[in-house]
Amino acid sequence: MKQHTHRWTGLLLAACLLSILLSLPAFAKEKEKIDKIPLNFSSSITAGKTGGEVYVTVDDPYYASHCRIVNTKIVNQPDSAWTAGVSPEIMISLRAESGYYFSSAQGEAFRLTGAGAVFDRAEFLESQSVLHVTVHLNALSDPEAAVVLTGLSWDKGTFTALWNDDSNARYYQVQLLKDGQPVGAMVTTYTNYSRLSDKIAGKGSYSFNVRFVDNALNRSEWITSETWEISASEAAVLGNGTKSTYGPGTVSSPGTVSSPGRAVGEWNSDDAGWWFEHPDGTWTTDGWEYIGGEWYYFDHSGYRKSGWIPWQGTWYYCDEDGIMLKNAETPDGYEVGSTGALKDK
Repeated sequence: MKQHTHRWTGLLLAACLLSILLSLPAFAKEKEKIDKIPLNFSSSITAGKTGGEVYVTVDDPYYASHCRIVNTKIVNQPDSAWTAGVSPEIMISLRAESGYYFSSAQGEAFRLTGAGAVFDRAEFLESQSVLHVTVHLNALSDPEAAVVLTGLSWDKGTFTALWNDDSNARYYQVQLLKDGQPVGAMVTTYTNYSRLSDKIAGKGSYSFNVRFVDNALNRSEWITSETWEISASEAAVLGNGTKSTYGPGTVSSPGTVSSPGRAVGEWNSDDAGWWFEHPDGTWTTDGWEYIGGEWYYFDHSGYRKSGWIPWQGTWYYCDEDGIMLKNAETPDGYEVGSTGALKDK
């Protein structure tokens, strides 16, 4: 009798163990979806030259922690020199990190910036943990054709030089002129504006020269703005200004022109927070910057801010990732409009 009891006890224990093992998958952590993929492009491909490189980054620290780029391939790389008018076709292979998956291969899931990148197609591999994305870059311009910048103007409230962004530009060079003569050193900037108030030297006729430098380090022709006559009192007021007035919803801001300033650089962090460092080692302080299609606000130390931001007589809200909300309800129940400004209740 004892022998039969031991046998039944063993069978019962085995059945319980099997039941527990079969139920384990139910307790496995469900994978989180990646529903937005911000990619930034830069290219050194030039018409009339062979080779060239394309550089792609996941342009947001939040999404960069969820997926990574494992390969970038130029699909239509020619055997000889590139031809003007050809649009480079690029395939990017993305892999989701452990515990994540790509939820969409549609164009709406991608936010592409830089080099004129336009979405073409995407496909899943390995049960949506790998995604192949194909994009086209700007058609290559004729290196023999003269390329010049357009839209030169002044923001007369802040003594800031403005011009239209050019997709071929890696960065811009700006020289302030007074009475036709250079004032101070030439300025390099990665945005399509440059504040020059620190260079004002009294009353006079002011203008500025600007040109761009592309990824192959070719320089466009210098273009000169219209002249702005400034009195001694105006020069004193403008020279005393220190804070930028750029930001969402302003007439003169990059956020409301057809081609906003294109921020180039990388996100960095330490124990105090996140900041966005430009290639020249600088970063924005006490103001807004337009990065990867979104507005971010940075404090006096250059750290990205979250929560309510008072600016030019109204309030704006930045979420936990620093992105300014638009056409949304804030966590504390208020509504912001299309420019991000707080709506009246």
